[in-house]
Amino acid sequence: MSENSAQKSWITRRWEHPGKRRYYQAYLQESLLGWEVFRCWGGIGQATGSKMVVPCESYQDALTKLTVVEKQRSQKQYKLVSSLKGWIMSQDDLEQKRLKKIREQAFSRLSDGQKEFFLMLERVPRISHLWDIEKKALKVELFEAELGVMSSGEVHLAKFFASLWFHNNQRYGFDLVDAISALDGPERELIREWISDPFWP
Repeated sequence: MSENSAQKSWITRRWEHPGKRRYYQAYLQESLLGWEVFRCWGGIGQATGSKMVVPCESYQDALTKLTVVEKQRSQKQYKLVSSLKGWIMSQDDLEQKRLKKIREQAFSRLSDGQKEFFLMLERVPRISHLWDIEKKALKVELFEAELGVMSSGEVHLAKFFASLWFHNNQRYGFDLVDAISALDGPERELIREWISDPFWP
């Protein structure tokens, strides 16, 4: 089965080392630039940590790299504590090319700050569909409806992105302190990354 006809998914896996109190998390995700493996690690409950984004040539290459990470964690006696998938059915070749062209054209019309925003947003598949890159707009009705069914962590991230988009944290009540306290791992790292090098869409 070719990659274009196969089911593809973003994948999140987290490992922890009970003796050393350390975590390691890996995301297999599709960004505007293609498939990639986002990795982060550090001490459990600590605000500091490290991260790495590994670009991949294809979805299959991303799966292979994720498998290597799994083997490395197992060899270092880390235990898998969570594994999530979000399935996306691929389109046929013609539709894929059409959609890719539309996204590339839309991306080329963005300001530098908007490009930074959408590249970061693509790392959160649960939330990224709430923005329309072609119209450069938040799908407000859908956004507000989904806030009621998201997990607490997803709500914090959704409000974080909305506060950047509107340059205002009051519209949806985003609280930085609450978000940093509630989030862990790559979710917290994403916000810390913006704090260290802020941009505005």
